[in-house]
Amino acid sequence: MVSAKTLYSKVLAVAGRVDGIAGGGAWQTPSPNSGWALGSNDGTCVPLRYRIEPGSILHITGAIHSTSATPNANFCTLPAGYRPATNQRSGCTEATASAAFANFIVLTTAGVLAPFLVTSASGTDYHLDCRIRLL
Repeated sequence: MVSAKTLYSKVLAVAGRVDGIAGGGAWQTPSPNSGWALGSNDGTCVPLRYRIEPGSILHITGAIHSTSATPNANFCTLPAGYRPATNQRSGCTEATASAAFANFIVLTTAGVLAPFLVTSASGTDYHLDCRIRLL
């Protein structure tokens, strides 16, 4: 016998929804703020993207890089439905042409996705692969 929750999840998957969010499961592409571009500076890494996974998990993965020595303090803003109930932090890698560093990102309840520390250098890459529970 199939549980009601399993059946509901299957119906949502067929309808192109996961956990009741339209487009859930499909990768979404953010619109970067001024001073940022999707992908790594050398173009070899997957551009930043996000999606909802089963269990109301937001999966953010890929790269974004600065295109200015003074980029906007925030990478982008995620739309409603992709925002956590409380501000969240997750690890990421920051890389310049000569070095790599551990850093972390912040995702706010308003959907603002930002690096904790911004290096003032054009061409700095930020590589993310994090999962954040939305409930």
